[in-house]
Amino acid sequence: MRGVTSLAALAALAIFATADAASSFTLSVDGLGRVKIGMTVRQVEKAVGQSLAVDYPEDESCGEGVVRGGPDGVAYMFVDHHLARIDIDVPDKGQSPDIKTEAGVGLGASMADVQRAYGPRLSIEPDPYDENEHYLVIKGLRRGREIIFDTAMGRVDGFRAGLSKPVEYIEGCL
Repeated sequence: MRGVTSLAALAALAIFATADAASSFTLSVDGLGRVKIGMTVRQVEKAVGQSLAVDYPEDESCGEGVVRGGPDGVAYMFVDHHLARIDIDVPDKGQSPDIKTEAGVGLGASMADVQRAYGPRLSIEPDPYDENEHYLVIKGLRRGREIIFDTAMGRVDGFRAGLSKPVEYIEGCL
């Protein structure tokens, strides 16, 4: 019985270590840790060491997924069955992931922080749902890829990176 208990404890520890490690990665236009833009669902699952729960709201051409069991606040968008975008958001429950971009910008950063980090590559666009909020768009880091920061009350409350067109989708796959 002791061997079974030890094995279960090791398995649980591996799951938590994977979730904790994912929360300390850097998000770039190329991916998050071992997860790279262009991977299939199976490849992402292998990279994170856990299965994904992927929902296809309209049809099989676009799906949104999360790692079963966390970390909260990290989501993956698949277009034509390949990873196209990674989202970092303040989760509904649990602790926010401690993920930052290569320039050191993460959740809670001010608009001024984003401007300092990205300078002339930054364009500020109005949020289509709230005239007081903005999208901070970073282009030119790599052709066909970009980062968008969502703001609330002048602070980053979510950001996403990957292929330009999917990153620009406002409602995810809808």
